[in-house]
Amino acid sequence: MNIDWRIRQRISNTDLQSAYPNLQSAYFTISGSLYSTLETIPTDELGNSSITVNTGEYPAPYDITASVSVTLNNAASIFLEQTFEFNAGIQGSFVINTPENAVAITFDSMCPKLKITQNEDQLTTLQRALLDQCNSIQQAISEGKSIEVSKVLRQISPEEVAVQSVIGTSFSNQQASNIASRLSSVRRGTSQLSFNNLALFHRGQTIPIAYMLNSAFALDENKDIEPGSLLNNRLGIFVNGTASIGNRRTTAKEDGFEFDSYGLTLGADYRIKSSTFAGAALGVSKSDVQISDQGGEMDATGLSMNLYTSHYINDQWYLDGFVSLGNNQFDMQRKINFDLNGNVENRTASSDTKGLQKSLSIGTGYDVHDGPLAATMYGTVHYSALSIDAFSESGAQELDVSISKQSITSATSSVGIQAQYTHSARWGILIPFIGLSWEHEFNDAADTINGTFSNDPFNTTFNIKTEKEDPNYFTNVQGVTAILPQGISAYLKMENVMGKDFYKTTNISVGGRIELQF
Repeated sequence: MNIDWRIRQRISNTDLQSAYPNLQSAYFTISGSLYSTLETIPTDELGNSSITVNTGEYPAPYDITASVSVTLNNAASIFLEQTFEFNAGIQGSFVINTPENAVAITFDSMCPKLKITQNEDQLTTLQRALLDQCNSIQQAISEGKSIEVSKVLRQISPEEVAVQSVIGTSFSNQQASNIASRLSSVRRGTSQLSFNNLALFHRGQTIPIAYMLNSAFALDENKDIEPGSLLNNRLGIFVNGTASIGNRRTTAKEDGFEFDSYGLTLGADYRIKSSTFAGAALGVSKSDVQISDQGGEMDATGLSMNLYTSHYINDQWYLDGFVSLGNNQFDMQRKINFDLNGNVENRTASSDTKGLQKSLSIGTGYDVHDGPLAATMYGTVHYSALSIDAFSESGAQELDVSISKQSITSATSSVGIQAQYTHSARWGILIPFIGLSWEHEFNDAADTINGTFSNDPFNTTFNIKTEKEDPNYFTNVQGVTAILPQGISAYLKMENVMGKDFYKTTNISVGGRIELQF
């Protein structure tokens, strides 16, 4: 049969935006009322037809008049018209673009369908339990318990999943920072600075540092170096580690959390020629996250392979490059605790999933110096792409959710200056340093968490918007590098992130390197 539905909506609040929902084969006019027409509505094998009109995010109540014209096989025509009042449903009680509202929109679409299916006795046990949650929430709304329902929907909403992308991206940044520290440490010990008044006491001999460092890195590629001497060490093995502690405060769109992250980078590099060296490193990352208000926890681990290089174009200007490929593992427990209409729920939704991380960094810098004083002006661009596999929760029964695949990209620039002072002692060289950089995030748009309730037979999708990233913030750094005899060097560095919305983060890095004869 052919069905022609004409749906007329009279909106009581006429102060509306012009962005009405899109429906195929639909026509809308806006002049105080909204008219839409759809033709040739498809039918299922039972002859049932249905259509969902998304009235958008403008306020209710309003009336809907549906006129249905049915042409039967015998050419007889039947015309039916029904007018009913549409209240705001669950979603009308909450601020738009919040996790509560996203779940409410899903319930408003899913719950009526569950009721129809229940009447046909086609629901599973968990689907009936999901319908019971719908009925409980709708009852509370009708009794004016919007505040209580808001808390319930926030508990049900899986906005905590956003922490996966935050920690996954931080793993990439952590490994990039360890490699950058490695490159910086080498440059502090081997860059083209003036060391004419400094010397190192080694094996009972006084070795001019100007001779040792300049010869070892860039002044004269053809200069003969005595085999087996301190200057003949081209292969270096290093280990760098970073510990990060911080927190993110709760906002209207995301739960807060505290985190401890640890990154270890073990690698080796080779001085190809006096002005160029390259290396490879294995990176291991781990993070423990506690979600605010006993909302759950997450353990994450990462393993990456990193390649890097540095080249001095001349005595003062250098270029760096870094690429990385890694795998991440996320294990999360999400707590769902609420009390509504005397119904107390304490659930734990468990999940695990994996992610693939790709990143690339390119940097450049310019050294200026005056005796033992030196400064480096630098700029770096870092890009990372993180994909997290789709996953489904277990343990929360009808409140389990299934999350779609997530794709997160980050593109940041860092422009800064770092100053250092080189001090010579009998045991080696000590180089304290301080710095300040401006960080800019180019991709500061909010991400979207898409998913469904695992026991929803209609796969009604929810779309939860995260907070936008703060595009501008600063990082200050202070630390010290020590260069010792036998090709040994080490560093200690502390960084503080300043002025980044919602976040407080401190990074502490340590590392060491030993050169080998090769």
